[in-house]
Amino acid sequence: MASTAKALSRCLPSKSLDLSAAQAVLQSVQTCSVPAVIRRPSVVPRAFLSSCGQRWFRKCDRCTPAGRSRDLVSAFGFSRGNSNFVTMAAATDQAGEQVLEQDAVAEAMERVQEHQKTAAQLPPVEEARTILDICRQGLLSVHSSRHEGYPMGSLVGYATDEAGSPILAISSLSPHTQDLERNPQCSFFLSRDLNSMNRAKVTLLGNAEIVDEAERQSVRDSYLKKHPNAFWVDFGDFRFVRIRPTHIRMTRNIATFAMGASVTQFTPEDFAAAEPDPIAQFEKPIMDHMNADHADALMATVEHYVGTPKLDGAQMLELDRLGMRLQVKQGGSSFALRVPFTRPAADRGDVKTLLVEMTRESMKALGRSRGGPSQQAASPEKA
Repeated sequence: MASTAKALSRCLPSKSLDLSAAQAVLQSVQTCSVPAVIRRPSVVPRAFLSSCGQRWFRKCDRCTPAGRSRDLVSAFGFSRGNSNFVTMAAATDQAGEQVLEQDAVAEAMERVQEHQKTAAQLPPVEEARTILDICRQGLLSVHSSRHEGYPMGSLVGYATDEAGSPILAISSLSPHTQDLERNPQCSFFLSRDLNSMNRAKVTLLGNAEIVDEAERQSVRDSYLKKHPNAFWVDFGDFRFVRIRPTHIRMTRNIATFAMGASVTQFTPEDFAAAEPDPIAQFEKPIMDHMNADHADALMATVEHYVGTPKLDGAQMLELDRLGMRLQVKQGGSSFALRVPFTRPAADRGDVKTLLVEMTRESMKALGRSRGGPSQQAASPEKA
């Protein structure tokens, strides 16, 4: 501080400021107590610039392009002809503005992290039941009889019964069927997206059992409802097998921005008592429409309700009665966020109402209008 102040005082006209005054000027600028009218360093001593540098911009939250309307030279009567001063061109202002913009983004992302910690989402056991309800395939792992001591995995289609237990249609010719006959203990793993680390995943451990003939028709109907083209279930070598869960585990929010990762265990009784979310079954047509036609509306909604900086992209990943999960792009980053609805959705029509209401509120708050160029957002009336 002292050496910089001495350099500053030497740069000043002899009658302008002495050493103590130079120290006061430096201290006041560094602590942002200097009046706004003199806080533009368009012309500053080299020593002062090297001392304060970008730190000066970072400290002062009032240093906007509009606020830097004067400079230290004109405020203190410094001579522009003084060879000890360097005139800072447009690059200086641009660098300062970039620092301020980076700080604003960092502060906004901190607010986003706090928002995500309390963002409403389904109870874990309900989300687990929902995942089993909407997915169509899972990874069945059995004790291999051909490779003793090793598990063997197969991707298989399934449906669920009223308790959420997976129902498989498997051929007696398949190795995993023969392995289950030898040892019925198995695991069943599924996720909304097997290629994504940040999507929720469910693992069931249980015992496989042949479905009784008395249940076959109702189980067949459930399976064909989820797999309407599975004509082969009536072939003579196929049978229906139920996995009776003994342990259920769900992991969620792994590698997800801000929202804490969790691993939850459920008892078979709690799992059977839970209900799938009633809205998730409609998510695909709603998400397809929103992602194809209303990306701007999604970005506006996230920016307003979550408080993110201006986004470069947004895509819906999941939907339930409490809100939606989106993959967003900001700068060079891409991450998943949860956006709760303003109230729980009652049915599919209510989801449309909520999306329209939230989009309109977001556009109004952000000063954007419906339709038009890409920076404006269109309201999703046809969701």
